[in-house]
Amino acid sequence: MSLLKRVSPNYFTTLTTSRIMRDLTIALCVVFASSTIWLFINQGSAIGIHVILMLVVAVAVALITESVYALLRKQPILETLKSSFGWVTAIILVLMCRTNVDLYAIGAATFLCLVLAKLIFGGFGQNIFNPAAVGRALIMLMFSARVVADLSTSATPASTMNGLQWLGTADTMASAQSTLGGYLNWFLGYHEAAIGEMCSLILILACVFLIIRKVIDWRIPVFYIGTVVLIAAAVVVFKGLSLLYIPSVVFSGGLLFGAVFMATDPVTNPTSASGRVYFAIGCGILTMVIRLFANLPEGVLFSILIMNALTPAIESFCDRYVIQANAAHRIILSCLVIVGALGIGSWTLTIQAKSSAPAVDVPTEPVKEGIKIMDETEVGTVDPAESTVSGNLYTVIVRADGYGKKFHSELPNKFTIVIDKAAATIQSVEVTVFNDTEGVGDKIEQPTFLNQFKGLSISDASITAETVTGATVSSRSAIAAVKAAITYVNGQ
Repeated sequence: MSLLKRVSPNYFTTLTTSRIMRDLTIALCVVFASSTIWLFINQGSAIGIHVILMLVVAVAVALITESVYALLRKQPILETLKSSFGWVTAIILVLMCRTNVDLYAIGAATFLCLVLAKLIFGGFGQNIFNPAAVGRALIMLMFSARVVADLSTSATPASTMNGLQWLGTADTMASAQSTLGGYLNWFLGYHEAAIGEMCSLILILACVFLIIRKVIDWRIPVFYIGTVVLIAAAVVVFKGLSLLYIPSVVFSGGLLFGAVFMATDPVTNPTSASGRVYFAIGCGILTMVIRLFANLPEGVLFSILIMNALTPAIESFCDRYVIQANAAHRIILSCLVIVGALGIGSWTLTIQAKSSAPAVDVPTEPVKEGIKIMDETEVGTVDPAESTVSGNLYTVIVRADGYGKKFHSELPNKFTIVIDKAAATIQSVEVTVFNDTEGVGDKIEQPTFLNQFKGLSISDASITAETVTGATVSSRSAIAAVKAAITYVNGQ
């Protein structure tokens, strides 16, 4: 047995809260700067400027909110801001968001997360949940529609993996990798994702820096990511997947960012070393459970919030004042990881991995060449043989290249578009065959997207429509189909 030593309050150390938050701010700013520079170069100034404005709004709202809080409590504003570190929450929240979240959403989420997850508990050091994680959950649940329409987004590693139910066959995994630049790009490169998740290498370097500076406990990122790796390895064994499945799980989504900047929050995770290991392992298990078996596209955010709620129970379990049962903890932790990995791995046997060639509606006769209208890289092709006319109503059948056609060598999407030529307006648009990624691109089948075409004039084919966040290519296939149908009817 070994004695558990507790440091007295008069113990001197240079590791102050201010120094910890300063180093953390530096690491966060490096991550933000690297992503923003890449966005300016590769996505254009509009997105780069918008991302900077997101950060400015979030930090400003955080400082104003905590200043008002200080006034209400009759405390010095400057001292409150210096000891509350609200800007750290604001920066983390922005880094967790996609580039097209509008400024109202980021401002409202910053205010609500600070009030609901921090200030009502008494301020910094008293909160139960990670405030930034609460803010991201609020954006997901309350402000998902608050996006900037003219800032397009495309498929991300997380959305691609989610489209495969975080499994997929060898063929679909290889195809998914190729569309996003391959495994090396997932690790070294930048790609469409949340702002803070774009470059895994930068996140790893930030993690090393924070560990060396003793800002974060190395146990949390190591055991968190290690647990995910072990479970992914178990899935590989049980499902017969390629070993390349493991880096796909690690480097997609918010795992690295969450393990480095969110799960390591010293306020909302256990204080003991063994407790933090339990916390990290729990986050890893929940992340994989949510990814594989839940409806959410990601598991990092909610796994951390759930473990935040369990922190008091973990603290109570690990609190040994005189004798620390190291052997008992090692046995329990080993069993937890092994049982979790084997349990989740075997559980995946109930999931059918998606095939690279899903069943589709194949026409019984060749598709005849029709009117082709180019919408960026999407093409709409009218099939005159299947299209019909009833009085003034034209029912036009159009096939348009979507995400599946462009990247997976599958058939295009198929649309049925009804146009009233006498009224010169579109009556309805329906997706009759969908061949893009399920759970992502199929948002274009929702009435909220399709209804925007109703009543549009067919005086020309220069229509505009809002794309769906995360389903940009699928949205453009629908727009291309409508344009092709308009051109076809006007030519009759």
